[in-house]
Amino acid sequence: MHSITCLPHSTISRLEVAHHTRFNFQIWEEARRIRAIRRRDRVESALRRLVAVPIRVAAVSRDAAAPIA
Repeated sequence: MHSITCLPHSTISRLEVAHHTRFNFQIWEEARRIRAIRRRDRVESALRRLVAVPIRVAAVSRDAAAPIA
């Protein structure tokens, strides 16, 4: 069985590059996933704010209309 020192330098470099590429890809995937989650959270909170405004407006107008009726 060859030790890694017996391998040609180019093979070692290729192995290192393959390892780092795979490692970087995992980091990139994880970062992408986290960004997607954060973006979804931002969208959801923005939607909640948008939905909450008409509800508040409707509640205020109902309260304002109540004494008149």
